[in-house]
Amino acid sequence: MPIMMERADQRRDYKERIAGAFRIRKERVLLVPSLARHQIAITRLTSEPGSPDRVMRLTSEQAFLLLVDLAPMPGAQTPAGGLAILDLSLQAELHVPSGSDRVIYHLPRTTLNALADESGMPRIGMLRMVDQVADPVIRQLTQMILPFLDRPADCCDVVLDSFQRTFCGYVLKTYSAGQTVELLQGGLAPWQKRRVLQLLHQDLGTALPLVKIASECKLSVSQMTRSFKKSFGHSVHRYLLLQRVERAKAMLSHGIDPLPEVALRSGFSDQAAFSRTFGAIVGTSPGRWRRERSVRSRATHASSYVQLARHESTTEFAPPAC
Repeated sequence: MPIMMERADQRRDYKERIAGAFRIRKERVLLVPSLARHQIAITRLTSEPGSPDRVMRLTSEQAFLLLVDLAPMPGAQTPAGGLAILDLSLQAELHVPSGSDRVIYHLPRTTLNALADESGMPRIGMLRMVDQVADPVIRQLTQMILPFLDRPADCCDVVLDSFQRTFCGYVLKTYSAGQTVELLQGGLAPWQKRRVLQLLHQDLGTALPLVKIASECKLSVSQMTRSFKKSFGHSVHRYLLLQRVERAKAMLSHGIDPLPEVALRSGFSDQAAFSRTFGAIVGTSPGRWRRERSVRSRATHASSYVQLARHESTTEFAPPAC
């Protein structure tokens, strides 16, 4: 297939995907030529006053949505032009309030990073997630591109290329939350390991959402789960279960607390869940493990006492040295 035909097919497929995601006609999607494989898409999404609020389920991907309100949102404190940013790798849904009128920018991470590379800027790790922020620059740029959303054919690639560089350059400089986090071959970076362990051990009984842990590490959920397993040898869920069992073992070894209390204090919801998990990991029930541990401990203490007594007896009756 000739290169020009292949690119035309890619543009058409991308346009149809964006139109399908926002449930609008593909003619209402404006594609911006990109340095990267993924293009920037701009569209306008409106909701009639009095219509019910709705939530649009989108595809989780390495991209950002920038939402610019053309009219003040109902109940919002900011005037028209309020900006919100969503990370589709963390939140793949969009709330569409009744009476809203928005311009939506779909910015793939690869496109932003390609522009950053060309401009000598640091690659992004995250964009700051803002909501209803008044940004006069974004508002002015949106007003400039707005006429072409109804007539995409009237906008030439030279104009779109210039707009892309101005818009994305401003977003990178203003809303970047830091440089990209390079994943180590061994998994998480040392600071990420420390942060993850701090979060998980704050309360072993609480299963933190993966989105929260990934956000703290400045990673997507998929990157975090892969890197966590490389670093610790287990999934986050499995790691939590193992840590709860280890805490339970320590309590069983050095205390006489009843099993229901041990279960709750080690992070399990109840004794039944504790017994099932403990048995699956250790191979025996908590009660039996405690009894066997106690027997071994008494045997060890008795053996040590006998050895000490023998040593004292030998020392006491040993003949004096000449």
